[in-house]
Amino acid sequence: NSSDWILAIEMKYVYTMEIAFRENHDYPNCMIDQIISTIHYLRGIGVIESDRRVSAMVSFPTLIADFSASFFTGTRSMEDIIVNENIRIRATNSARIRSNRNIKI
Repeated sequence: NSSDWILAIEMKYVYTMEIAFRENHDYPNCMIDQIISTIHYLRGIGVIESDRRVSAMVSFPTLIADFSASFFTGTRSMEDIIVNENIRIRATNSARIRSNRNIKI
């Protein structure tokens, strides 16, 4: 249904904040790039309409500590991604499904 939400999730399994944000792994940027490229691909083949907003989560499911404040420190902000890609992306380990039209990330 065109009014239902779409959620894309990219996860990395790490066990410490140090590993999650180690510069040589570049997980935050890799995860953001993966979400964007996947949505571009799905839009390109017609699975998702080109103008449709997509919700996305980047997640470290094995971390207990809140990592969201450290995530968008690169060149692209959450605002840049929503404006340029029409993807509402959040760094979190949970989301709440409110209805088939509403998901809270």
